Amino acid sequence: MAATDVEVVNFIRVRVDTLGNPYTADTKNRSIAQNLSFTDEFRIQPDPDVPESAGYPTLKTYLKAMANRATPLYPRMISQTMVVVSK
Repeated sequence: MAATDVEVVNFIRVRVDTLGNPYTADTKNRSIAQNLSFTDEFRIQPDPDVPESAGYPTLKTYLKAMANRATPLYPRMISQTMVVVSK
């Protein structure tokens, strides 16, 4: 993937189980008991164009991954709905 100057990812609420694993309504192989025990957290929505967003990372994990890129990107704006990073 070629480096870009600006990347924007969405901040969304996802359910997180007691082990810290995020899941959505589309997640398969979960029991009723597993689906009843969760917390809601804001996480980065996966975007196929941004590999660091895979797996619904926390904001902290995402920003560390962006800073550790070969060509680092740094946060320019963080709101309740999106994160913008650039060189």
